[in-house]
Amino acid sequence: MPLSRNIVNCLVDAGLDRYVAAFSPISDQKFLSLLMSDYGTYGVVEVEDKQRLFRLLKGLNEEARNQPRPPSQVGRPPAAPQLKLQQNLDGELLDLDAHDGDLLAHACGPALQMSPMGDKADARKPRAVSAPPAAGPAPPMEEVDPPKIRVIVRKRPINKKERERGDEDIVDVSMERSYVVVNETKLKVDLTKYVEKHMFSFDQSLDETVTNEEVYGTTVQPLVHTLFRNGKASCFAYGQTGSGKTHTMSPLPIRAAADIFKYLARPEFADVNLYVSCFEIYGNKVFDLLNQRKRLNILEDGKKKVVVVGLKEYSVDSVDFVKQLIEESGTRRSTGSTAANADSSRSHSIMQFALKRPSSDGAGKLIGKISFIDLAGSERGADTYDNNRQTRLEGAEINKSLLALKECIRALDSDARHVPFRGSKLTAVLRDSFIGDQARTVMIANISPNSTSVEHTLNTLRYADRVKELRKDKAERTPGGVTPGDDPNYFAAFARA
Repeated sequence: MPLSRNIVNCLVDAGLDRYVAAFSPISDQKFLSLLMSDYGTYGVVEVEDKQRLFRLLKGLNEEARNQPRPPSQVGRPPAAPQLKLQQNLDGELLDLDAHDGDLLAHACGPALQMSPMGDKADARKPRAVSAPPAAGPAPPMEEVDPPKIRVIVRKRPINKKERERGDEDIVDVSMERSYVVVNETKLKVDLTKYVEKHMFSFDQSLDETVTNEEVYGTTVQPLVHTLFRNGKASCFAYGQTGSGKTHTMSPLPIRAAADIFKYLARPEFADVNLYVSCFEIYGNKVFDLLNQRKRLNILEDGKKKVVVVGLKEYSVDSVDFVKQLIEESGTRRSTGSTAANADSSRSHSIMQFALKRPSSDGAGKLIGKISFIDLAGSERGADTYDNNRQTRLEGAEINKSLLALKECIRALDSDARHVPFRGSKLTAVLRDSFIGDQARTVMIANISPNSTSVEHTLNTLRYADRVKELRKDKAERTPGGVTPGDDPNYFAAFARA
């Protein structure tokens, strides 16, 4: 059956009328099931056209899922939904070499072929990815609270420099089913090449066409309303050096501040003020990025709450002021050049938004807090062959703190009696992210698509997969994603599973 008139009209409204002839011979069901790797088959090769077509398919599938079907049509393919699509193409694509253009000339790789392991995972019920909430008035306070821990993966596009050195895009992302497949090329004993497919499933998986505005709507926006219920939210980006963590995290505080001010405009929050602070952890030392890099200390008070002593907070009343503070903190953050990235973040940056009401002691009563943590990238020793001694020491401290974070997650996963949050300054700061009934955490795992970074990509996905397991009950978790060592609690968790 050829394409229906309704979908043809949607193509025209989306500015894709020149592809109507290419899509006309296929059925509506086949059109709605197209993957990004299929776009090139029908002549859709331009970056903007791919984005338009992706959003069109996403909107049509979402409309089809929400549209009730009459009883008489049970067992028949659903009719094409009526949809007037509104495009939003004001976001930018993530690219480490933004000046050289030509980002996605080869973004569509071969069609995805699932391995036996993939077939088994594919048999699971697909999870629909809801469209990010549109920017507008603040949502009602009766919203359902987000889960305690959410894990989201974002893939950046392969850039021109990587293509010139012969790298291939080996990562396939399905946003509809929220899984990521890494196609790793290996050698057999007889030196013949074969492809091993590694499949991971997360709360949501975002491909290279997703804009920062959509990332915010998926990750941070659902957390904003929890701040006004004495909640503590955290959003942190994890991944290798050069995977796009800073690019992903930079716009999130600005968009969050805009939504917070919409809530503060309500009469019930007239006496609540927003305070902004920002500091970095560099070489296991803490510096205030909004106070001339003043040295700070992280201590615990009598209630065992982590306090950053001497941290300067700014009372803000506009989004423009927040932008100025973000720009100021960015210029003072420690960066450097490494073999993996010419402009690498060499420290963990933490920006905090605190909502406070005036109190008699002058310190203010904390209503809610959200932290934006841009972690420094993980590195391998092999990536530091041409670095100087200082850069290697920085890399060692970065990996040490990330390892401490991993040990905390492992201890929580194995139901250990002691969780080593004091292992590093980073884990001490993130303690509230994992402990407490009102704690809400979003982890954005950034991955690179090039074949050279396949080991980093797999390590990041495995790490994110262990964080995802923390949401489940202890008996439902799947042990084995981290090195067990000789911890008896790990094997106790394994026995319960």
